[in-house]
Amino acid sequence: MASLLDPPPFSSSLLSNTHTSQLAAQQYLSPTIYVEPFSSHSKKASAVCSAGGGAVDPSPSQNPNLALERTKDRQKVVRVAWEKLVRWSRSWRSKAKTDVLERTNKVVVLGGGSFGTAMAAHVAGRKAQLEVNMLVRDPRVCESINERHYNFKYFPESILPENVVATTDAKTALRGADFCLHAVPVQFSSLFLEGIVDYVDPGLPFISLSKGLELNTLRTMSQIIPQALRNPRQPYIVLSGPSFASELMNNLPTAMVVASKDKKLASAVQQLLASRNLRINRSSDVTGVEIAGALKNVLAIAAGIVEGMNLGNNSMAALVAQGCSEIRWLATKMGAKSTTITGLSGTGDIMLTCFVDLSRNRTVGVRLGSGEKLDDILTSMNQVAEGVFTAGAVIALAQRYNVKMPVLTAVARIIDNELTPQKAVLELMSLPQSHLKALVQQGQYSEALISYTEEPHFPLNATKFTFPSLLKACAALSNLYYGKTLHATINTLGFRYDPYVITSLINMYVKCGSFTSAVQLFDDMSERDGLVRDVTVWNSMIDGYFKYGLIYEGALQFCRMQVSGVKPDGYTLSILIGECRKLLGYLGGKQVHAYVVRNMFDDDPFVVTALIDMYASCGRPIQGWRVFEMLGDKDNVVAWNAIISGFCENGLWENSLELYMLAKNENCILGSATFSSTLTACSRGEDLGCGMQIHCDVMKLGFEGDPYVGTSLLTMYAKGGLVEDAEKVFDAKLNKEVEIWNAMISAYGGKGCASDALNVYLQMKVEAVSSDCFTIRNLLASCSMLRLYGFGRALHGEVIKRPMQSDVTVQSALLTMYSKCGRMEDASAVFSTMRERDVVAWGSLISGFCQNRKFREALYLFKVMEADGEKPDSDIMVSVTIASTGLENVGLSRGVHGFVIKNGLEWNAFVGSLLIDMYSHYRCPIMARDVSLDIPHKNLVVWNSLISCYSQNGLPELSIGLLPQITHNGLYPDPISITGVLTAVSSMAVLLKGKAIHGFGIRVEILSDVQVENALIDMYLKCGSLKYAQHVFQSVSRRNLVTWNTMISGYGSHGECQRAISLFNEMGSSGIVPDDLTFLSLISSCNHSGLVNDGLSLFQLMKEYRIEPRMEHYVNIVDLLGRAGCLADAYDVIQAMPIEPDQSVWLCLLSACRVHRNIELGELAADNLLKIDSTRGSNYVQLLNLYVEAGLREKAVNLRASMKQKGLKKSPGCSWIEVRNKVDTFFSGDSSSPRTVEIYETLSGLRGNMIKRRGCDEALECF
Repeated sequence: MASLLDPPPFSSSLLSNTHTSQLAAQQYLSPTIYVEPFSSHSKKASAVCSAGGGAVDPSPSQNPNLALERTKDRQKVVRVAWEKLVRWSRSWRSKAKTDVLERTNKVVVLGGGSFGTAMAAHVAGRKAQLEVNMLVRDPRVCESINERHYNFKYFPESILPENVVATTDAKTALRGADFCLHAVPVQFSSLFLEGIVDYVDPGLPFISLSKGLELNTLRTMSQIIPQALRNPRQPYIVLSGPSFASELMNNLPTAMVVASKDKKLASAVQQLLASRNLRINRSSDVTGVEIAGALKNVLAIAAGIVEGMNLGNNSMAALVAQGCSEIRWLATKMGAKSTTITGLSGTGDIMLTCFVDLSRNRTVGVRLGSGEKLDDILTSMNQVAEGVFTAGAVIALAQRYNVKMPVLTAVARIIDNELTPQKAVLELMSLPQSHLKALVQQGQYSEALISYTEEPHFPLNATKFTFPSLLKACAALSNLYYGKTLHATINTLGFRYDPYVITSLINMYVKCGSFTSAVQLFDDMSERDGLVRDVTVWNSMIDGYFKYGLIYEGALQFCRMQVSGVKPDGYTLSILIGECRKLLGYLGGKQVHAYVVRNMFDDDPFVVTALIDMYASCGRPIQGWRVFEMLGDKDNVVAWNAIISGFCENGLWENSLELYMLAKNENCILGSATFSSTLTACSRGEDLGCGMQIHCDVMKLGFEGDPYVGTSLLTMYAKGGLVEDAEKVFDAKLNKEVEIWNAMISAYGGKGCASDALNVYLQMKVEAVSSDCFTIRNLLASCSMLRLYGFGRALHGEVIKRPMQSDVTVQSALLTMYSKCGRMEDASAVFSTMRERDVVAWGSLISGFCQNRKFREALYLFKVMEADGEKPDSDIMVSVTIASTGLENVGLSRGVHGFVIKNGLEWNAFVGSLLIDMYSHYRCPIMARDVSLDIPHKNLVVWNSLISCYSQNGLPELSIGLLPQITHNGLYPDPISITGVLTAVSSMAVLLKGKAIHGFGIRVEILSDVQVENALIDMYLKCGSLKYAQHVFQSVSRRNLVTWNTMISGYGSHGECQRAISLFNEMGSSGIVPDDLTFLSLISSCNHSGLVNDGLSLFQLMKEYRIEPRMEHYVNIVDLLGRAGCLADAYDVIQAMPIEPDQSVWLCLLSACRVHRNIELGELAADNLLKIDSTRGSNYVQLLNLYVEAGLREKAVNLRASMKQKGLKKSPGCSWIEVRNKVDTFFSGDSSSPRTVEIYETLSGLRGNMIKRRGCDEALECF
């Protein structure tokens, strides 16, 4: 992107005179080959040469002796520097030889081609004792090398060193090798390596001399080698550069680059191969070196074609320069470094390959250009031309990475016989202008500007049609500097008065934020009469005024245009109508509509479409329909699209679908926007049936490849719950734009499949598709679901690097992500950097503080927001209500309720449901009921909150009574409603009502929810119906941990301990891991059944599952041992507890001591019990009973007197019974029941019957 900041190659200063322009053009068009210097020594030399440069030297003509002395001094300095360089070079070579070369005993070369032969000879010449084995397939080549010491196919005139041997046996060649030089062509490498994989050592370093792309898979050698050898850790390094096999064989100076991410391996290979004639540089950019090495062969074919057609050096230079740019664009998209592509292994290698006759790929191109057939050329060659095969992968690469490569693609088409060389060259010579326009039309603005900057013929061959595309690119990128530079070039070339160019310039200045420059340009141009009368210039200026919010000035320009004699066109009025929609509102729009009618523009399709859009955005779709009805030509699909979209935006999606059917019946030619709007209506109405029919229409008319239609289809299926169908739509898309990626990510996120959403993003990165704000927002939502802090932080880093960091919606999503991950410091840091904070941003941070239980910070931020003048919405008030409840401050919570009423939000259902929950928490069910009465339109959330409130606050009858009210208000209960009512039924143990609710759940088909099934099991168990509970348990298809725990607890409470243990074993077999509640239920069951050993075994089993016992577990163990009379063991358990025992533990021990008459331990337990809580009467009662039953009347009297003095008494027992759908509750010693007289009469009658029965029994016994 750095080149975008530079001006184009020619500006006004460069073209100030003819001589300068010609000289500049010659310099620009001449090819330049860059030779890399020895950087460290060149710096020293420059430092030496610049020494003493601060003083002004006397003229040599004035003092010849002084000039001679200085010349000698400089020669001496240069000689000394050169001697140091030679000494350093010798020491380095000596060290290299000692470090690597001397330790290397054997090198194997795979392949017997020209480069393999040359490298074998080069390495063998480095060390006479080095064993160099060449693994070849041809026995004749093997015999030639071993017996006559030359390769009869390649370099038959060159004698190979005697330490070079050849073999066809892979095992022999690879045994004991220290390095492996891979010189097999890419297309045959995979098969070749798979054949020798059994003999390759996993640690053997591979040095790849082959460069190219596998035709079908597009794999490079860095991917082929580890995959073919089935070892992803196989050491690997790339060797590339401007060098040929003949140079190595003839000991000519050359240079190469070794590329590897392993610095030690790169250094070792450098020391192994570097010699006096071969310089080796190092690089870590494997991708850049490989891609440049692969595609240079394709570009060499293009250069050869130009040579074969005798088109001259200028044409070849222009073609190669364009090809170099294409290679750089592709490599950069694939992750390569730009410095690599312009360095020795990039441009250096490419230039040498394209301009020197030693390349066999260039030879193929020359022969193609001269008219030969490709098949004849390949048949006559004794060696593979890699460029021919790599060219087949160019088109696939261009599509995958969305890169335009006209030169390289043309070579591929020539090889596939789709294009003749002559036609291809003609197309390429006229490429620049059309190429720029195509890039801009496809949204590749940066690439268009880079292409212009690096195009050798620009701006000499530029026309007035070139600059509008470039100015549009500048506007899209907001690159004002580049736009001004283009403006200067336009002035120099004489296009400054062209209306087409002026319009583009004004648009560029407006969109780049320099409206003053646009106004100045317009005022300057207004002096020319021809321009004043051009309506397009006026339209650009009026549009600019409106975009900057200068409504009055824009309207003034509209009037001034008419005064100047320029009549507005349809586009002018479309601009006015569009601004009415945003700024002037419905009344302003009606005024413009009147102007349209008066001036007879009401048949203009663009104006009519703008009017329909305006009325729809103002919430008046019927007015838009009337405009549409007045339209004479109903064949205009744009108007149909506008009215369909207008109805959909206003919630009238059924009308949108009807209009779609009308459009079909009118034989209107439907387009992409038609299907997108109609599918959006199906999504909002969740009408999958109609959506599938439209999908059929889409396929019939061939719009399934359209990105907008595809995105709408995917969204429609996702919102309808058919994610699999959405995946099919996604997979069917070949060229996926960012919109459809976003839709797929959003679809997964909306269905809770956050992991799938993140996988789609990773696939998107592999496809090199650039993300946008929507992508990041959806991904951050997925990170929030999975609490992926690291991934979310990485996304934040990506956001910071791009302009989207200032997007408020993205920043709000970041706030939510950090809050969900518990990183409130990071969330606060993001919030502090936000320049514009909307209500969503405030709400995200306040909600985050609440989620992390930082309630005080949430309320403080709410006060800051209020002081900042931001009005809270319902979501913020929900968070504030949660914060006040979390602080357990009743007064503060009531104050929040008052604030809600003051701001008119008490009618909001979600705020009201939170207020109900708040009052439920404070045990104020009456206040909760009053809140519900203030909500005019109660949704299901409000009813569920009220059900839960009544149930939790001891009003189960009211909770149950709300269920029929839900249905009377036109709503259907959901699983939460049924669960809440079943909980109320369980607390009352009213079996008949529980059965009725069970039947209701079956009728409305909501019993498949596991939460409801668990509540049903619990209800039947607490109502004493073990049989029904078992039936429900057996019918549960997906049993979770709660299901198993509920049934195990039920068996225990019904005295079925062995069945509970058996069910526990069955639970383990099903793969469900027990938790602390499971063991609590089991130990409690053993306690009730007196199974001491089983209970203790289960208590020990908790350790195997790494479950720490809670207080409830210890209570049950103490009670278990106490009931069995093992009081000492029970006390030992208490003494060994890692936590402080509470009153329930000591109360269990005291009860056991009472049963077994252990006075001493009982008094100890009572003493600890009263230390914990001396205000509860039940604590004294157990000790009192112990004294009474042990005959210690004196202690009993004293304890009773102490209880009376403290005013303590035991809470009465409670029981209830359901008779004829009514529940009666009784307390011990209570006579306040309205049926007390009837109860005592019945009791007296029963007692009389019992006395009579006993008398009869005694009389019978006398006989």
